[in-house]
Amino acid sequence: MTVVMPQVPRKIAVCYSHRDARYRNELWPHLKRLEIKQQIEIFADTCILPGEDWRSAIEDALCNADVAVPLYSPDFLASVFIQTVELPQVLRRAEAGRLTILALVVRPCAFRRLNELNRYQTVNNPKKPLSDLRLGERDRWYDEVARLVEG
Repeated sequence: MTVVMPQVPRKIAVCYSHRDARYRNELWPHLKRLEIKQQIEIFADTCILPGEDWRSAIEDALCNADVAVPLYSPDFLASVFIQTVELPQVLRRAEAGRLTILALVVRPCAFRRLNELNRYQTVNNPKKPLSDLRLGERDRWYDEVARLVEG
């Protein structure tokens, strides 16, 4: 008799600046399909419940994530919280081989000049950020993230 062990969902953390919520909202349905199929668990700060310790929730999600999906933009790079809490944890875990980074460049920014970030290949071409594309073209990149997460 063969025992089939249930597959443990991959944990996905979406990291973004609140000013880029539009792009997170566009990405979400592409990942939600996989969450419904119980292949992944998606985390973004919108998952934090009222009364929950938001900082602890974010740190726990990043600590347990299998994949981080940072949405690079000037606001992402200018966020003190992202630069001092989120990004160091993501980069540390990626360097240790414990996390995959599937980044999207959503708006023109300094990403290509930042060696700690640009050493990880982005999903889309950084020379053509999502903000320069129509929704249908952006959907192709969001679908590519979902395809890579799905494995």
